[in-house]
Amino acid sequence: MSFCFDYASPWTYIADCRIEEALAGLPVDIRYLPVYLRGFEMFRSGMPYTSAKFAYIARDMQRCASFYGIPLRPPRNFPINGLHLLRATVALEARPQAVAYRKAAYRATWVEDRNVSDPAVAIEIGAELGLEREELSAAMASQPVKDALKESTERAIAGGAFGVPTFFVGEEMFWGQDRLDFVRRELERVLRESP
Repeated sequence: MSFCFDYASPWTYIADCRIEEALAGLPVDIRYLPVYLRGFEMFRSGMPYTSAKFAYIARDMQRCASFYGIPLRPPRNFPINGLHLLRATVALEARPQAVAYRKAAYRATWVEDRNVSDPAVAIEIGAELGLEREELSAAMASQPVKDALKESTERAIAGGAFGVPTFFVGEEMFWGQDRLDFVRRELERVLRESP
């Protein structure tokens, strides 16, 4: 199964904190796919919500985080741009620090209130995990990394995604952190029907 995410979304942060427990006991590999939220039509021109909807979303994400016992301190600089964190994530995909970086990037964004829209902060997070700053910086700026992020975003959109978090179980798509129960049910169905 695939989990499409962007650090700019508090809902992907909540989903990332919940997914392992929600799918516990299932013999399934989760493929974490960084996608650039601003590459989706709805988000290309910025925040697509009215002030009333945005106020509701802010209250609701606090309510959800509290319900699941997830620490959350929304960043002062919001909306954020997850581009640099995503590029670092792509650059680290095959490295042993990949999972630790993803977790640290979420924490920096949604708990520590760091200015993650700044590429220097994305590099600093890597340095805190023992990565070489210059190497990570060069990888983030490389054309293959930029192309890979663009391609994963386009693939998600082509598959029907219109936001994040989006989960794919085969061709079946689920959107939203509150759909993890349905993701689990679909995975159980697929596993039952597998030869």
